[in-house]
Amino acid sequence: MAMLLEEFDGRVPRRLDDLTRLPGVARKTANVVAAELGDPQGSSSTRMCAGCPSAWGWTRQEDPVKIERDLQRLVPREYWGPSRTC
Repeated sequence: MAMLLEEFDGRVPRRLDDLTRLPGVARKTANVVAAELGDPQGSSSTRMCAGCPSAWGWTRQEDPVKIERDLQRLVPREYWGPSRTC
């Protein structure tokens, strides 16, 4: 909370880079928060659902960030928002 107050004027940031600077906020959470704020910037997938895109031939990557980037090229941005993620 202190960081939100000091660095973001008490507002939840919308950019993934800013969100992931907050203590305890990793990429998945940052993607969910950004999407809920109306600015989806990626997928909220995790290692647990990394096997599906690979099995379906959508990616050959194992790193979640690289998988996310591959999926972003395949899935239109309009489907990145709430209730449309993995």
